[in-house]
Amino acid sequence: MPLDVTALRPDFVIAVGYKWLLGPFGLGYMDVAEQHRQGQALEQNWILRADSEDFARLVDYRDELQAGARRYDVGQRTNFELTPMAIAALEQILDWGVQRIAATLSQRTSRIAARARELGLAPLPDEQRGPHMLGIDLPEAARSSTLDALAENSCYAAIRSGSLRIAPHLHITDRDLESLSRASEPRPPREPSDRRRRFSGAAVRAQISRSPGRCPAAVWEPERSAPRGCCRLPTGRCPRHKSSMRPRPRPDPRPARRQVRRR
Repeated sequence: MPLDVTALRPDFVIAVGYKWLLGPFGLGYMDVAEQHRQGQALEQNWILRADSEDFARLVDYRDELQAGARRYDVGQRTNFELTPMAIAALEQILDWGVQRIAATLSQRTSRIAARARELGLAPLPDEQRGPHMLGIDLPEAARSSTLDALAENSCYAAIRSGSLRIAPHLHITDRDLESLSRASEPRPPREPSDRRRRFSGAAVRAQISRSPGRCPAAVWEPERSAPRGCCRLPTGRCPRHKSSMRPRPRPDPRPARRQVRRR
């Protein structure tokens, strides 16, 4: 998203190096306004001191910090593996152009929003979001099935406060958008699996009523050798017996020591 720092004139601008800036994990960026470049360092380490780049004079330790925003750097900032990757990513973004990236992503998110409206969903209006990101409100009953349908079509998104967060980048193709549209179509609710049906509250109550005097722990999973008592219940109490039925302590598997009486 285009950001004119000279027009905004912020005190600090902080950004991570991964995601939209295409860089690796472990590196971030901070722009500091000139009036704040004489502040106290965030960390106290030798590489933030003045003339610390002169390794021949490291024994001449100085209290003065480096000039400018370098004093706010993190320790161990020399990442020989990560820094070249970050530089290459930034050069690629500058070659594409931030304005052109935003324009392309704006077209794609607008297509996604239009398709969502056709499906009866409520995407966030264009004037309330950036060009590269989109949020679509989902009914609570459809959130789980929507994520499953997206994963089946190799589309991966996340739920943020009841909204489906969609954040495409330039590598997203028209075929990917078609998969997203197909996965977003409403589907009938799935029938519960045998396991969910067997462990549902109604099923357990029905089995208890048909099996008076039995502990639900044995009713839930009869094929398993469950410990004695209601240990599988969250409360640890049998709802029918109205009493605590914690599992009995198991005997110590270690062999008992024989006490030898000395004469």
